[in-house]
Amino acid sequence: MHDVSVGTDKFVNVDYFYYKIDFNDSGMKFAITGYPYKGYTRSLMHFEGNKEYNSKLIGKYEASFANSNADLASVSGASVAASITLASAREKAANKQNNLYSFREHEMLQLLYAVEFAELDSQSIFKGWTNSDHLIQTGGTDEMLGTSRGSSSENTAMAYRGIENW
Repeated sequence: MHDVSVGTDKFVNVDYFYYKIDFNDSGMKFAITGYPYKGYTRSLMHFEGNKEYNSKLIGKYEASFANSNADLASVSGASVAASITLASAREKAANKQNNLYSFREHEMLQLLYAVEFAELDSQSIFKGWTNSDHLIQTGGTDEMLGTSRGSSSENTAMAYRGIENW
C-alpha cells in the first residue's frame, strides 16, 4: 500500500492480492498472497461487475465537502461530510466515478489488518475516537509516525496503513 494524490484528494493505493480463509475446530486461519495459488480467491475490492482492477484507490480520509459542495473530497483538515440524505451521498459519490469505499473494500481491509496484526479487535491496538458521538476533523493522524498509527487513548483518530478511521 502506498499514498497517492489525485489533484487535492489523498488516497491509499491497494494492489490486488489473493486470500484464503480456512475454518477448523480451533477457529479460523487467514492467508494472503500476491499469487493466484490453488484455493485462493482474488481480493473482492478489485472487482466491479465483470471488470478486474490491479489496484484500488481508497480515500485516505473520511469524505468531506472541503473542495466544493458538489463533490466529496478526501483531504486533511476538513469536517467530515454528515447530515446528508443517502440519495445525496450517492449522487455526490458518483461524481467521483471511482474510489468509492464500499463493504467490499472494508471487508478486505479488515482481512489485511487481521493478518498483519493477528488480531480481530482493532480497538485493542488503536482505540480511535470512541469517547464522543460528534465527528472530528480529518487529518488527526497526520503528525503520528508509522503507516498504521493511533493510540490507546479514546481521544485520537487512528489509521490503518494511512487510511484514517476506517
